Amino acid sequence: MQNAGILDGLKVKIAREKILGLLKEMRLVSSQKEVSRAVKCAERSGAPLEIIPTYQWYISITNKKEVLLDQANKCKWHPEYMKLRLENWIKGLNQDWCISRQRYFGVPFPIWYSKRAGEEGKILLADIGQLPIDPSKDLPCGYRADEVIPELDVMDTWATSSLTPQLSSWGINNGMAIDYDRHGKLFPADLRPQAHEIIRTWAFTTIIKSLYHQNTIPWHNIMISGWCLAADKSKMSKSKGNVITPQKLIEEKKC
Repeated sequence: MQNAGILDGLKVKIAREKILGLLKEMRLVSSQKEVSRAVKCAERSGAPLEIIPTYQWYISITNKKEVLLDQANKCKWHPEYMKLRLENWIKGLNQDWCISRQRYFGVPFPIWYSKRAGEEGKILLADIGQLPIDPSKDLPCGYRADEVIPELDVMDTWATSSLTPQLSSWGINNGMAIDYDRHGKLFPADLRPQAHEIIRTWAFTTIIKSLYHQNTIPWHNIMISGWCLAADKSKMSKSKGNVITPQKLIEEKKC
C-alpha cells in the first residue's frame, strides 16, 4: 500500500485485516460472513488484480469509427475474412484509447506539470528539439526543477509499437523525418505480417497512428497468420514453457 496513511507499506492482505480490526474497534461491523466471487488475476503471476482508478492519457478514437473502418477497407487483407475481426472491434468501441501505463519500463511522456504560482497544474510539453527526454531527469525550457512535477507514466506498448512502419521508413510524416527520401519510398509499407490475436491491438493502433500522423494507411497488404499449437492443442507460448525452438527441430531432422 502506498499513500494510504496508517496502511502505508502494508501488503494488501494485511491491510484488509487491519481495516477490519479498526472497524470492529469502532463498532462499525454489524455482521461478517465469507463470500465467493470471481476475481481477475494476472496472467503470469496468478496474483489478484487490484483495480485503482487514476487519471490517464488518451487518444480520441470513438469519434473516428467510420473513418477507421474506411482505412481498414483500403488495406488488402490476407485472408479477406480476417478483416471482420477489426471491423467488429471498431464498431464495438465504447471508450478512447488509453495510452498511459504505470510501470517502470517504457517510453516516457515528455510532459511536466507546473508548480509556479498562478499556473499550478498547467501541462508543459517538451519542445521537439529536446526529444527524446526523460521528464524525471530533464526539464522543460525556462523552468527550474523545483517549479515542475514530472509525468511518471510511460506509454502503452501499442502506443509505441504502432509506429513500426514509420520506424522502418525513418519518418513520422512528410513534415518530420530523418530521411525524407527513404520515408517516401517505404511508407506506406507494402506488407504487414502478424498473428490474428493482435488484430485489435497492433493492426488497429498502427492504422490509428498512420491516420493521425499522415492521413494514410500504414501498409497496402496485411497478412494474418495463426498460432503454433502444442500437442494438447493449446497455444504455444514462452510463458507457458511449451514452445519448441526451430533449432531443436532442425537438429532432430539431421539425426
